[in-house]
Amino acid sequence: EHNEHEEHNEHNEHNEHDEHDHPHGTLDSEPSDLVGSPNQITAFLMGFDSPLYTLQVRRNINMYKAEPLLAIMPGLTLRELWDMLDIVEKILLLFSIVVVLVSLLGMLTTLLATLSQRRRELAILRSVGARPIHIFALMSSEAILITFMGCVAGCILFYGLLLTANPLLQSQFGISLTIGWLSNYELTLLGVIMSAGTLMGLLPAARAYFYSLADGMSIKI
Repeated sequence: EHNEHEEHNEHNEHNEHDEHDHPHGTLDSEPSDLVGSPNQITAFLMGFDSPLYTLQVRRNINMYKAEPLLAIMPGLTLRELWDMLDIVEKILLLFSIVVVLVSLLGMLTTLLATLSQRRRELAILRSVGARPIHIFALMSSEAILITFMGCVAGCILFYGLLLTANPLLQSQFGISLTIGWLSNYELTLLGVIMSAGTLMGLLPAARAYFYSLADGMSIKI
């Protein structure tokens, strides 16, 4: 019995020595900042049994002087954010309308300015058999083509900016932009721009329609 008691003590001392040399592995695998209780919290979500307490508790938290606390209502805050973005969207839409109008007026001015220089060209077309309706279609199709190329260039620039800005916004602000096909609203805007460009081309086309053959072929001194 004495020998068994000594063997038991030696066995316990050996186990304690092994545990001392080899500490528990789970403590080493955990990061140091996750061990123990947290010192502070940055945010928490609070729910109420009745919505009547919402504004009162929000006011009490915001008026609390001991700590710099801020209570917000997620739904109301998101609504304010979308309202602010809606105002920005309307301002950008207004700028876009101004840019489109200036571009259309510039195209109209250019076509009218070059029309007087193309009288001989139009008269030659008339002399080889082109009818006035052909001259009208030629001038109006030129305005339509310019407007169409402008819309295509705008769409290419739009998608290029989205593809370029999406990785930057996602890495810096966590905002992911959805890149898809043009919506019905955007297609409607493009249709309105095409219609406006076509109308702008009718005035120089009508002036070219009424140019006479003698007016274009005569040499003015």
